[in-house]
Amino acid sequence: MKSLYLLLVLPRFFLFSTQTIIGQQNTKIDSLLKVFKTQPNDTNKVNTLQNLFQSYLYNEPELALDYAEKALELAQSLEYKKGAARSYYDIGVYYSNASQEDSTLTNYNKAAKLFNEMSSLKGHVLVKSGMAIFEFDRGNFDKALKINDSVITLLNTRLNDSVALARAYGIQGSLHVQKGNYQIALKQILKQVSLLENLDEKVMLADSYNNLAAIELTNENYEESIAYNEKALGIYKEFNDVFYQAVANNDIGMAHYNLQDFETADTYLRTGLDLAQKIGNVNLEATILANLGITSTKMERYDQALVFGKKSLRIVQEINSKNKIVENLNGLGVTYSAMGDEINAISYFDQVIPLADSIGNKAFHSLAYEERATSYARLGNHKHAYEDLRQYLKLKDILYNESKSQQIEEMRAIFDTEKKEQQIAQQETEIALLEEKEKVSSLQKWLLGSGLGLSILVFGFGYYAIRQKMKRNKLQREKVAAELAFRKKELTTQALHLAKKNETLENLKQQASRLQKKEGDSNAFNELISTINFDQQDDKVWENFTRYFEAVHKDFEKVVVSKYPDITKNELRLMALLKMNLSSKEIASILNISSEGVKKARQRLRKKMNLSSKDSLENTIMSI
Repeated sequence: MKSLYLLLVLPRFFLFSTQTIIGQQNTKIDSLLKVFKTQPNDTNKVNTLQNLFQSYLYNEPELALDYAEKALELAQSLEYKKGAARSYYDIGVYYSNASQEDSTLTNYNKAAKLFNEMSSLKGHVLVKSGMAIFEFDRGNFDKALKINDSVITLLNTRLNDSVALARAYGIQGSLHVQKGNYQIALKQILKQVSLLENLDEKVMLADSYNNLAAIELTNENYEESIAYNEKALGIYKEFNDVFYQAVANNDIGMAHYNLQDFETADTYLRTGLDLAQKIGNVNLEATILANLGITSTKMERYDQALVFGKKSLRIVQEINSKNKIVENLNGLGVTYSAMGDEINAISYFDQVIPLADSIGNKAFHSLAYEERATSYARLGNHKHAYEDLRQYLKLKDILYNESKSQQIEEMRAIFDTEKKEQQIAQQETEIALLEEKEKVSSLQKWLLGSGLGLSILVFGFGYYAIRQKMKRNKLQREKVAAELAFRKKELTTQALHLAKKNETLENLKQQASRLQKKEGDSNAFNELISTINFDQQDDKVWENFTRYFEAVHKDFEKVVVSKYPDITKNELRLMALLKMNLSSKEIASILNISSEGVKKARQRLRKKMNLSSKDSLENTIMSI
């Protein structure tokens, strides 16, 4: 079974400097320290202190905090507002990494206030990105996405900073991984990689590899995940980036765990644990301890597994990370069950079930019921085992339906993202058109004011105007082509959304029918099935689909009706779906009929269109 103990890793914070400061090599740090010792107490010394903070942030965080506080003190004494604002932000970053929420917010708010007073857009972006990561750490993924989306918009429209934009795409990708939107996550991270190919940012490229590895791990492509993380780990070692070395070792360990190579998993996890303890990151330490616990259980080193699991549990209870508490309690229950101590195992599962339910963690809620059912069965308590198994199956069905809903939601998110990108592209094209018009207007004014001869004026302006008109026509064609391409994407998204919706409704109806037979006939089940049938036949959905279809294929319905006046509404729908070149399976889901039903509908349509056996139905419809 795929492990559920995956590390929720925070993206790297936005910093003012680039990788020459982040993960600094010892020679560079020595150079900074020499400069610091000889500098007078001026603004340059503040900047040096802040660079030292960034150098130590991911390998000696306590020392980094000391430099940030010294930078703040000096900036305040010099009334150096920019330096003070940046120092507040740096201190906020330290406390965010240390999972100290109050101190994080206090320092971010102070930084934001100073940056706003200076009208610093770069500072504004810096603090907003920090807040996005802060919300990420708290598990508020939707809120973090909203904040980070505003950062990306600012970087695309008002602030030309490719490094910051690459980081923002990386954060967006990490957030979508946590939400289960792997297609969107992959798209965002590939955008990040595309930007990084033109930048000398090896550490950030390593972060991209780490993100890609996380996606491959979640998709159960374990060898590919290991390959990406090995690349990342090599770069992290080169730049002495201890925090992310620990992260990469944990992720490689968990990939080997899922490959059933527990000895190798144990080796990587122990390395990761040493590194996490070295920098004092308790959140990271707790996660790796939990992973060592479940790995030791698989290796039948039960005493060791209990030590790891209980130590991890103490840490997560201290920082009140409820999801991690649930995971650790469940892990300890599994360990006791593997030891044959079912009484202790049940006591831990008893704690998991109400806590997982209270925080909405359905995966571990379901898993705990399954594990407790096994423990009860081994004790011969078949009544409790049966009840737990029923609860497990019930939650499993809910998780299945939520998974289907998640797929639909991801499609909607992809659609929204592409829509926004298209709007930006159209705005850029319109700006280019306006610039070309302005050039023509400026040339007119210049020629008329210069006193040149009429013939030169006419010839020069005429020649230039023709060239400009050709450019404008080209831009206009590109704009129309872009709009049409986007409308086609809208149409495809709507069709696939309709297919997924009907597939989900059909599964619900089948489950309701099974329960009706099992539990006996009741009005409640009849009403549920009737509601589902109504939703599957809802014409409002088709009205929306038709609107998108007509935007791409103008007058299609009008032409079809004029050529084939006996065509029915359902046959017209079938023709529209064939026009889109959809598969028979997709058409069956959208029309809510069987594959055999699609075949019969095609035959009736061919007959109504008077097509011979040699005529292609698809080609005929495509030509309309």
